[in-house]
Formats: sequence, C-alpha cells, structure tokens
Amino acid sequence: MSRRHLPALSLVAVAAFGLGAPGAALAAPDPVPGEVLPMISAECGQDAVYDTIVHPAVVEQVPAVTHLEWVWSRLVPTTEVLHERTVAPAQGTWAWSREVDVVEEQYAVRVVDAPAVPAVPEVGHWESRVVTPAVTVVMWEYAHLHNGNTRWEREGWNAGANGLGWSPTGNTRVDVLEPEVTEQVWVVDQAAVPAAPEQAHDELSWVALGAPGPAGGTFTGVTRVAGTTTEHAELPDGDSPLGSGWLRGVFTETAAAIVEELWLPEGTAPEAGYVATGTTRPGAAAEETTGGTSAAAPAGAGWSPVAGSEVTVVDAAATEIEIEPAWVEDFILSPATDPCPVAEETDVDGVDGAVDDNTDTAVQTGVEGLVEAATTGATAEAGVLPATGAPVGLWGVALGAGGVVGGVALVARSRRRPA
Repeated sequence: MSRRHLPALSLVAVAAFGLGAPGAALAAPDPVPGEVLPMISAECGQDAVYDTIVHPAVVEQVPAVTHLEWVWSRLVPTTEVLHERTVAPAQGTWAWSREVDVVEEQYAVRVVDAPAVPAVPEVGHWESRVVTPAVTVVMWEYAHLHNGNTRWEREGWNAGANGLGWSPTGNTRVDVLEPEVTEQVWVVDQAAVPAAPEQAHDELSWVALGAPGPAGGTFTGVTRVAGTTTEHAELPDGDSPLGSGWLRGVFTETAAAIVEELWLPEGTAPEAGYVATGTTRPGAAAEETTGGTSAAAPAGAGWSPVAGSEVTVVDAAATEIEIEPAWVEDFILSPATDPCPVAEETDVDGVDGAVDDNTDTAVQTGVEGLVEAATTGATAEAGVLPATGAPVGLWGVALGAGGVVGGVALVARSRRRPA
C-alpha cells in the first residue's frame, strides 16, 4: 500500500469512529430467531456465528373419562305351594267285582210210558266205566307276608318264595278242571228170561253247577255255560278277594285321613313325605339384588339403585395429547464476511516502489459512502444509524462530517505530484 493512501485510510477510520461509536456503545437488541442481525464494524474474513433455541413440545391435557355405576335391587312377588303329608290314611272299604260264567249240568229223569211184563230178570250187576278221565290240576296255597291273605295258584306262581310278597304255605289241593265222563256197564251174572220190556223215555233237565239235581234224575255228565253274572265283594282297605278276575271299584270312606299341610316358596324342596298338591297362594315379596354394579338397570321392571352403592368407573385415564412436537431451531448471530483483498506491488505514477492496490478507488468509494452515511444519518426521521439500529448523537454526526472534509483535503493534497 502506498504511503499516500494513509491520509485517506485515516479519514475512513475517523469517520467510522464518529458514526459508529455512539451506536456501538449501546446494548444490542436480543436476537430474533431466524433473523440475521446486521453487524457493526464487521471485519473481513470472519466466519458466521450460530446459536440454537430448543422449542418444547406443545401438549394438551385430556381429562379422564368416567361414568357412574350402582348396585340395583327390586322387590319380586313370590308364590307359595301347598304341600301335604299323610299322618294316618283314610279308613274305609273297597268294592270288588268280577264277571263269572254260569255253568249248568244236565240231568236225565226216566219216565215210564208202559209197565214192563214181569219176566225172569237177568241176574247181574252194574259197573261204572270211565269213558273220559277227569282233567285236574294241583293247586298250591300262597300267603301274603304283610296282610296274611291267602290264595290258591299253581306251583311256581309268583317267582317262588317271597315273590312280590307271596310265599307258598305247603298246602295243596286238587281242582277238577273237567270232570270225568263215565258210563254204567251191566255185567250179566245170569241171563234173563225175556219179557215184555217197559216202555219209557228219559226227560233231560239243566241244573246250576253245585245245585242238587231233580228227584230220580241222573247226571248225564254234560255241562254248558248258560251265561255270565257279576260277583260282588266288599272288603276293608288292604284286603282283596280270593280268585282271579276281581276289579277294585269305589272306595267308601269310613274315617277321614289325618293330613299335615305345609306352605313353601315355589321351587323349595319339601321335607321327606310331603307332596305338592298344586294349590298355590301369593307369598311375601322378596328382594332381588344384582351381584355387581352397572350403569343401567337390568332387564325387567321395578329396579332402583341401592343407596350408598354409587361408584365411579374410569373408562379412559387422563392423558396428554401432543399438539406440536418439540423442535430445535438454529439461527445466525452474525453472518460470514467477505474475504479480505490481497495487495499487489506495482509502479504507480512513475514513482519507484509505490504499490498500486486500487486503494485510490477504495478510499474514494469509502469516503463517498461515509459522507452519504453521515448525511443520511443526520437527517433520518427515526434518529438511528443506518444498518445498526443504534441512535445517532449530534456530536457523532458533527465528528463524522468534519472527518470527511479533512480527509478529502488530505487526499487531494497527497495526489499532487512534486515539481
């Protein structure tokens, strides 16, 4: 750099001090994130300076979601059922009846039409000869173990001893199912002398089985079923008539049964011996209560909340919802400056050893800028130094303007060539 440029550089420094010192003495405002702050008296070749702001996440508090629940109860109508137990059974008799066949036997009565002529009768005797043997069966006597009743049945009836309460006594009898058929055969001991026989015929008649036959009548051995008849019997309760085919009919009560009554809620099992009769009546109302809590009453009518059973149920716990996530912001405190110019030594204006580093133009440009800055700063309505935001004092404006004028004079003088 040429020595003739020193006055110009001194002018620039003085002007810069006069215009910049008052603003530099004031505190710089806080940086705004994302805003590049203007530098005061920035130097060339400086790197940018950064800072970081951590912005927290924006969250919203969401309250818990709850609802109320209760224990529920209601009065339910009940039904009672009548049960009975027989202490002593009724006393009385049973009417028994059965249909039986009416069997008749045939008898023959000899009727003489003409008397016989006496003759020497044949001497002999009559013998009975069996034409058809009788059909018989051996009947065994059975006695009932509980009531002592007896009955006659065939051997092996009722599955043997103690079968269904009946046991054989050991007594037997022979019953005739079909009587034998016989005929009288005359056995001649001495031949008869023929004579005129008697003229006669047989008259037949039917007699009920078991009834005595007609006088002079002879049973022919022929039977028949003439019809049926109803046989009746009246026996105390617990007894039954002998024989088969009996049917029990109407019970005639002679003494009423002694019965105990018991009313129980419907569905309750009674004690042993009691039997439900089917008769019912309204019972006392019963309280029905739910096992747990619920927000709504159960199905059905009459439910109401139980006092003091209210509980709060949390459906969703309280939480936070992130509206905006946390983020980090980097901002520039001061920007990087341009690199400093490199000086080149050349002959200037025929003076040996002078350096032409284009400072004439730079100084002139800097002086013109300072003059413009001083003029603008003095007249600015906002009262601040341009590009700094610092207030401008009157003494600073005067100092800067004086420095510019003196600097211009020095520059002009230095440019004059010696004679």
